[in-house]
Order: sequence, then C-alpha cells, then structure tokens
Amino acid sequence: MEDSIVRQLRDQGFSQIEVRRTLLGRSRIVARSRDLYREIVVSPVTGEILRDYWRELDGDGQNTQIVNPGRLGGADNDDGDDDRDDDDDDDDDDGDDDGDDSDGGDDGGDDGGDNGDDD
Repeated sequence: MEDSIVRQLRDQGFSQIEVRRTLLGRSRIVARSRDLYREIVVSPVTGEILRDYWRELDGDGQNTQIVNPGRLGGADNDDGDDDRDDDDDDDDDDGDDDGDDSDGGDDGGDDGGDNGDDD
C-alpha cells in the first residue's frame, strides 16, 4: 500500500517523500513538492487512508479550495438526471401516528396510600 501511495505522489510532482511509523503503528507519509506539503496516514491493517492533509508552502491561506473529484482523473459519471423528481423523502415517513400510545396497562407503581396496617 505504501509503495502505491509513494508512486502516486511522485506522479503528482512530489519529490521529497518520507515514510515513517506512528506510535500506533500506522504509516505516515510526508511529501513536499515545490508548492505543497502533504501528510497521509494509512492503516497498515486495512489500507484505509485515515488522514490526507495538505497545505500550500508559500501561500497565505487565502486560496483555500476543496478537492474537485472530477479533476483528479476520475470518470465523470454525471448522467444528466440531476433534475429528476425524487420524492423519496415524502414516502419515508407516511406511517400513522395519531399520538394515542396509551395501552391502559398497569405502570407497576403503588397507586394506593395507607392500607390500614399499623406496622
């Protein structure tokens, strides 16, 4: 898993790449390019990326952007059906709840007062 991530980072233009272990045994990959610092933490058991943090090295933080998945080489799966009428949320809660939840049963508590015992 680490080799694959390192290879992808090199393909993205990162040249300074270090792989280390954290105290919890996770893989921590730190990479630097001319413009970016990137830190990736991976679970060695599952291969799951637990953290993927990056920041501009020379920026002032004013150009914060979120990832655009369509521009990262992924397929554009927009099939144009974004305007379809989806009333699924209307069907989710059509249950009858008239508020009458009384079952007339005994609540198990002592409903009486003194039963006449002097004890």
